Formats: sequence, C-alpha cells, structure tokens
Amino acid sequence: MEPLSLSTMYSAQQFPDIAAFADLAAEFGYRRLELNYHLTPDRLQGLRKAWRYEIPSVHWPCPAGLTPAALREQQLLLSHTDSDEREQAIKSAIRSVDLASEVGARWVVLHVGAVEEKLAPPQERELRRLYNEGRVGSAGFNQAKAELVRLRAKDAARPFASALKSLDRLCTYVQRQGYPIRFGLETRNRYVEIPLPDEMEALLGEFAQAVGYWHDVGHAEYLARLGLIPHGEWFERFQGRLVGCHLHDIQGLVDHRPPGVGDMPWDDIAPHLPAGALRVLEINEGMEQEMVRLAPLVLAEAGIGPPIAKQPDPSRQA
Repeated sequence: MEPLSLSTMYSAQQFPDIAAFADLAAEFGYRRLELNYHLTPDRLQGLRKAWRYEIPSVHWPCPAGLTPAALREQQLLLSHTDSDEREQAIKSAIRSVDLASEVGARWVVLHVGAVEEKLAPPQERELRRLYNEGRVGSAGFNQAKAELVRLRAKDAARPFASALKSLDRLCTYVQRQGYPIRFGLETRNRYVEIPLPDEMEALLGEFAQAVGYWHDVGHAEYLARLGLIPHGEWFERFQGRLVGCHLHDIQGLVDHRPPGVGDMPWDDIAPHLPAGALRVLEINEGMEQEMVRLAPLVLAEAGIGPPIAKQPDPSRQA
C-alpha cells in the first residue's frame, strides 16, 4: 500500500514560516507531500528548501501566484468557453506540469472545469439548506434537485467540449516535453462542475494513456448526501482507473476535516482503493495539529492507510 502524503493545504494559515510546516510534517511521520494550490511562489521556494522527502503529486494551480481568496475570485476554468480565459487556465496548468517535473512528481491533479462559472447555483444552495434541516426527500428537496439536474444537462455541451480541447493541449505538452507525468482527474464537490460520471468515462476513454481517475472521498460523499450521485457509483465505474485519492473526513456537508473528526463511511470506502493508488490527506488549514498527527493511525485502523505502530500515550509514561 502506498504511504500517505500530506497536502500543503494544511499549511495555508497557521504556518507563516513554511519551513515550520515542513518540520512538523516530518515530525509527525509524513514522508510525502502534495503541493497544493495554496502555495504562492515565495512559499513554494521556501518549502522546496526545507522539505527533504518525496513529492509524488502537484495539485493545479500550483504555484498559484495569488492568495487563495484571489484565486477563487479568478476562477481558472479549463472548460471556459471564452478562448482567452481558457488560455489563462491552460498556461497555469502548464506551470504546474513544469513544477511537477522539477520536483519529480508523477501526477498533476486537475479540476477539469464547470458548466458555468457560478459553482453553487441557487438550486444547490437550496439542497444544502434542506439537507441541514433534515428535509432530504421532501417535495422541495426533490424539486430543487430535479431543476439542478435539468439546468446542468442543458448547459453542459459547450464547456465539456472546451475541457476536451484543454486536456488535449496539456497531454500534448507533456508528451512533447517527454515528462513521465500523468493527470489525475478529480471528483468535484459541486454538481455543476466537470466531470460527472458519464463525462469522466468519456475523458478517461479519450486520453487513456495520459490520465487516471482521482477519487476525492469528501467530494463524492457530499454529492451522495445531496442525492445527486451515489458514492459507490464512482468505484463501480472507475475502480480500474483509480490512481489516487484525497482523504479527509466530513461532518454533515462540511469536508476537509481530519480523519476521525466526522462521519465518513470509511468501511465502505476501504475495499475500493487499490493498493497502488496515491493516498493524500487533504486537511483544511486551522485544524488541530494533534488530529493531523493521529490521522495516519485512524486511516490505518480503517484499512485505508498503511499499518503504523501506535505511539505510546505520554500520560501513561512514568
């Protein structure tokens, strides 16, 4: 089973000195990192000086060049139907590919895009509200879900075609550069984002040698809890192409929690993760450090992470 990576997502707020994050990750036993899009060029440079171990994956767009808030505002979309906007996204992804080559990463994780720029349309916000009120399956819930599905299907063709063009550009670039790098196409956490399962199947078929399926457990569980896509459907259709996963817990509809701080159905997930798939802990900044330290043990007990020796309880030491 692949060792666990820790995403640099966790470094975003509480580590002004990125070297302190690298030291903490190593102290907690992590020997792999995923470079996340929260890293500005300056912080990336500092991390590369401080980190002495492996970096198997880079999550686009890294280096960001922007703060996380500004990055969300910019909305880089490989599926953008405006050619100039799409070109910005492609150039950003190429920077991530070049970085992956520099640090020896095998995978670049991609968000493929969305059918519209507004990632949380009113119908999805209504689904979340009704879920939080315990009204899943109510008439209002079912009406909002049906309308969300209808609107997405109506608007999907042109953005998906743009995403195909972008991926073709990126795969061609990797091939021409001779990089031993592939793209992990990630499950997204908003229904208007690309890809849904049928779109994932088309992408994996179109770029069979250059891409793989990247399963995000929190995103898949979010979509399942809103009644949009059963979590198990991703495994049933793409387990044979599953090359990596983002691991984090979920509380209700809020994900990116440390494993053990939520109600993720780990026992249902564990049998479907191939031993050779990369395993990346993607934990939000600000989470308690002790939970980040214990996360590998939680995942090991669930059969998702490699076995590790339990650390002694200091309170019981003489």
